[in-house]
Amino acid sequence: MSEASAIATLGRRLLGEMSLRGHDWSTRLRLASGLTMLTFVTSHLAFHAMGLVSLGVMERGLYAFLGFWTSTPGEVVLGGALGTHLALVLTRVVQRTTLRLPVVEWLRLVLGLLTLFLLCVHVASNILLYWVLELSHGYAEYLLNVWPWAWPLQFLLLVSAWTHGCIGVHLWLRVRAGYRRVQTYLLGFAILLPAAALTGLLAGNEAAHVRALDPAWAKDHTGEFAEVPHLAERLARLNLSLALALLVLVAAVFALRALLVWRKARRGVLLKYPGRQVTVPRGTTVLEASRMHGIPHASICGGRGRCSTCRVRVVSGFESLPPASDDEMKVLRRIGAPANVRLACQMRCESELEVFPLVPPTAGPDAARPQGRFVFGTERDIAILFSDIRGFTRLTEQTLAYDTVHVLNQYFEAMSQAIELHHGYVDKFIGDGLMALFGLNEGAAAACRHALGAAREMAERLEALNARLSHTVREPLRIGIGINAGPAIVGEMGNKAATSLTALGDSVNTASRVEGLTKRLGIQLVITPRVGEMAGIDLSGFQRMSASVRGKAEPLAVVAVTSALDLPDWLSQPEAGGREKAPASSARVGL
Repeated sequence: MSEASAIATLGRRLLGEMSLRGHDWSTRLRLASGLTMLTFVTSHLAFHAMGLVSLGVMERGLYAFLGFWTSTPGEVVLGGALGTHLALVLTRVVQRTTLRLPVVEWLRLVLGLLTLFLLCVHVASNILLYWVLELSHGYAEYLLNVWPWAWPLQFLLLVSAWTHGCIGVHLWLRVRAGYRRVQTYLLGFAILLPAAALTGLLAGNEAAHVRALDPAWAKDHTGEFAEVPHLAERLARLNLSLALALLVLVAAVFALRALLVWRKARRGVLLKYPGRQVTVPRGTTVLEASRMHGIPHASICGGRGRCSTCRVRVVSGFESLPPASDDEMKVLRRIGAPANVRLACQMRCESELEVFPLVPPTAGPDAARPQGRFVFGTERDIAILFSDIRGFTRLTEQTLAYDTVHVLNQYFEAMSQAIELHHGYVDKFIGDGLMALFGLNEGAAAACRHALGAAREMAERLEALNARLSHTVREPLRIGIGINAGPAIVGEMGNKAATSLTALGDSVNTASRVEGLTKRLGIQLVITPRVGEMAGIDLSGFQRMSASVRGKAEPLAVVAVTSALDLPDWLSQPEAGGREKAPASSARVGL
């Protein structure tokens, strides 16, 4: 997919996210209002950058810019977006139980407050310039009257608002695969646009001063320059008043937050982590609790319920939790989370809870991608097959290292193909042996039939392989296969790149012990009776016995098959084995 297609796909998804459907309307309103103001800032920077072409182009760009934003609809949209965004952000600050935030979150908050102050200064400047002094909207005239004492504040306003918005967009989008494909281009745009705007502003100012050298133009456009000191004095008084008002507002917001936190702290609840427990104010989210007590906790999106990296497994107290919102459920379904997994940023502690974080604190955006069905672990009935080469040590002593590796690769390729042909999954290779799982995507009965079919297919392919290797090895390869069926814990286990899907449990251990019996009995296949029962195959023609195996207090009932080729030949047809019912067993297989 090209970058253009990636951007188009990403845009369609984001428009869907911005709709006000769902319970979390405040998040969507904050996002929509923020993007509206970022659009305003982008267009403002763009027309400043036009000064790189000429002052005339810059002024035409200004008129196009003001054409919408100074119209009644534009003023309503921009004013509404500013008021809405400010109200929602301050409300979010009040609701925070802790102010222990990542550095990037604090940077964005400080830049937002700085933008608010500078915006008030900018609006006041324009009011005095255009309404009190009755200056025209010509940008050359504006540059001459505000240079050099006011334009740095204006440009700082644009840069702070631009940086604030870019950080927000990055935190919003960085879990999206499409965004990661175009992230480098967007970063370049985020850096180059303010740089071009500053350069264009400097160029426009120089061109304006060149125009002012013309006495006729200066007489019609510059007005009384004596007004400038007077203007600066009036602006200074107005800005001081605005600064005090904003300080009072911010102080009131943080004071209200402190009061609410104090009230909540009087009703603390116990929150347990692995190896640690803390007391937090009632109503605190689990992610806030982690930040309050310095417990490392992943959160790529900053706790906005988008990335899922803060997810935890609720060990106890799940019944007392309120149900997840529609937005949280959408994220949980995207990653295939089971019922007892919730997002720490959305889950509030109303009573005692015990949680287990599922993502390492240092996880990156990749951890937010949709997860496989077994990433959280699940218990299900499966069939487990173990296989091993007989006499492999002797083989390695008689064969060169190069030939040994060649033989093993040929063997593993043939056996893996046989297993995959019968809907199996090769879990791992263990020396000269392998482990395979059946039933990850089907019922236990089909899993057992496919495991037996794979065993017969492995025997067939082994004969063909021995014929091909007759000039390489002195003796034909012999294998032992053990199959067991039963409940097992299936999940992705390991660390970082070494993570793989595997199975754990007594059923897996039994399958390994059963495979070991093939060496003791000198046969190719040993299965447990349950495999035959579940597969619906009549095994009365094979020997049944009890065998003592390591880890079992009681003898284990098994079915001994001299050669896997003695199994019904219809098992070698994977599609038939998956669809057709085998002949019903005439007698229960047991001791």
